[in-house]
Amino acid sequence: MTYHAPRPLYDHQVTAAREIIDQHGRGLLHHEMGTGKTATAITIAGALATRGLIDSVLVVCPLNAVSIWAQEIGTWYSGPSTVKLIMSGQTSTRDTEAFNGSPYLLFTVTTYDLMVRRSILPDQKTFVIMDECQKIKGASTGRSRHAARVGLATPYRLGLSGTPAPQGPLDYYGIFRFIEPRLFPMTWTKFRQTYATWLPYPRQYIRKEYQNLDDLKERVGSITHSIQKADCLDLPPKTRQLVDVILPSDTRRIYRELEKDFITQLPDGPVVLADHVLTRLTRLSQVTGGFVNDTNGESQPISNAKMSALRDLVDPLLDAKERITIFARFRAEVADIETTFKTLGVHVGTIKGGDSSAHREQACDEYLTHDGPTILVCSLGAASEAINLSGSAYTIFYSLDFDLSHVEQADARNDRPGQTRPMTTYFLLAGQTVDYYMYNAVVLKRRLQDWIGGFIDDIRAS
Repeated sequence: MTYHAPRPLYDHQVTAAREIIDQHGRGLLHHEMGTGKTATAITIAGALATRGLIDSVLVVCPLNAVSIWAQEIGTWYSGPSTVKLIMSGQTSTRDTEAFNGSPYLLFTVTTYDLMVRRSILPDQKTFVIMDECQKIKGASTGRSRHAARVGLATPYRLGLSGTPAPQGPLDYYGIFRFIEPRLFPMTWTKFRQTYATWLPYPRQYIRKEYQNLDDLKERVGSITHSIQKADCLDLPPKTRQLVDVILPSDTRRIYRELEKDFITQLPDGPVVLADHVLTRLTRLSQVTGGFVNDTNGESQPISNAKMSALRDLVDPLLDAKERITIFARFRAEVADIETTFKTLGVHVGTIKGGDSSAHREQACDEYLTHDGPTILVCSLGAASEAINLSGSAYTIFYSLDFDLSHVEQADARNDRPGQTRPMTTYFLLAGQTVDYYMYNAVVLKRRLQDWIGGFIDDIRAS
């Protein structure tokens, strides 16, 4: 029997589905954000069910995507089904069609944290889909270890991600320990020694460089289907522009003292301490954004240089009645941007960490339907997944972090089917600061990931 999707699929979705089915229901869909990974995964599930290989599907995804999966199942699965949502300790069930004695497919959708907390394990006839599977990249985390146990319980395993290795090639170990553990038949220690060299450091080792990447690329490619939007969708072009921000001299002093001495005193008296390397990177990033946390954890304003650059960039776009999405890393930055533009009479919505799904949906709906210029200010980590902002052509990164998945996913919110206009993404970067280090780190990680995925022929390609 042949499974027929209820809606037409793109050629790349059909090809990917066939390839995964031919691999006995196992593989990684390394598809760029906006290429329809969810519809492809549901189609694979339908085909496996039609062949009698599975009778249930377990979808594990970020919390923000649970309701999205429920909607997509109703859209892309053509047979009768029950959809069970497990989130925040509550369970809800709905039927997509009356059974009337017909065989049906049970979809269970839950989050990574609840998968671990409830020790959820599938049976042999369950198709497991790990959405945004970079969430299990950390080989030593409880989430990744439980995902490996999930993978051993069923032969049908699929990973979905636009950024499967956001921190580098070593991220593939945790992902493929779930999808196909025979791909790397070695311990985590042996894996990291095989594909990287390490320098000793007190109580730990620091990675020096990667090695044997041709072998890793061949292994990963053997069970991965990769695609980029440029190769399969007719979307408008996207331009990236770097906007240099000049910090005032007093802010430069604070930055230099933190960078060199790990401690500084603000003009009004509070002391800022950065006695750990990660804390120092965080404090330096805060300084470029105009705020920094003192030793009491209080956020202290120190500069409006980046806000002034943002105003210069945004004002003409607002005059043209554009919708603008702004991503920022820190809560103080989000609050400052929101207050600044609301004071100017601009319609401003926000999405921050901890916001409910209902608030996120309302903020997005108001942003896309408001009559007139509007701004959506988003926390970089909280709003980089499971929202569609194709009604906007302008994205601004007020600040960054080192996580490739955060930046790439956030930048892809408007770059998807439904977008009809050329897009521009701006990065506000303070010259000769950690801002440029973070941007360059993200670029290098993207090149390396693209090379392993087969998108470029040489990791030195620009």
